[in-house]
Amino acid sequence: MAALRLKGVAASFHAETLMVLAEEAIDGAPSDPSVLRRIALFLDDFSAA
Repeated sequence: MAALRLKGVAASFHAETLMVLAEEAIDGAPSDPSVLRRIALFLDDFSAA
């Protein structure tokens, strides 16, 4: 559910990379540390820009 919301927020900001990561989260295992880590890294970069 959270990944779907994240994908919607990403779409509103035109953040295609985040939309892809959200889609991976939707398709993957719940709380997959790999996807969560990449989302966190993206958000750090996005907020620094």
